[in-house]
Amino acid sequence: MTRLYRFTEEHYGKLARSKVKSVEAGVLYYLFSGRNAWHSTWITRYTEGCMHSDLESAKNTAERQRTQGSVFYIAELPALVFRSAAGAIVISEINSGSPLSGYSADAIQDDVPDGSKKIKGARDRYIARGVPMLGAALSFDRMSRFWKQRPPWHNAVIVVASDNPKHVFVPLRTSKLQSWRSWSSGSLYRLGWGSVTDRYGNTAMKPVRTLAAHFDNNEWSALAEA
Repeated sequence: MTRLYRFTEEHYGKLARSKVKSVEAGVLYYLFSGRNAWHSTWITRYTEGCMHSDLESAKNTAERQRTQGSVFYIAELPALVFRSAAGAIVISEINSGSPLSGYSADAIQDDVPDGSKKIKGARDRYIARGVPMLGAALSFDRMSRFWKQRPPWHNAVIVVASDNPKHVFVPLRTSKLQSWRSWSSGSLYRLGWGSVTDRYGNTAMKPVRTLAAHFDNNEWSALAEA
């Protein structure tokens, strides 16, 4: 199974203490259910274990969760994958036409908002080799210094993790994101799946691609200065 669960320092301590080795643009498979039509205004809710790194895992989870009349959807989400020697942290955003478009690779301000506290050794850029994985994850907190435009509460920024350093994630393709809707032929048969029109189109991929490119550019700059 390749279900992914929310990253916390408590549950992924070794991963949190490790250092970023690479950053890449990948895909998460987001499983959710509901009888509503596939509308761009339909707000979905994150539930633990709803994010997957491959399509089959999402379909298998739907099989275990199905009840009479259940309708499931699986949507590909563009995601930023931070890798270290201890695993991977993966970040995306739901209910957004351009996930992570409000995030800046460089800190927007020096100070954190009132009521928040800077972590020890805080950096002004986390899309870079050698920075703490915990800091990278926390930089996507809604109240961090890295948001040009903070996401609304319902536009949940999702941070999930794997403690497998070799965990395979589907690369973010140049073609359009895909989505699927389930259909049932009865309880004796597995759910069928049909393609549905993606709610957001090609523009949804651009912000994540741009952020991942900052890592490549940072690497080239470091080499030039060496």
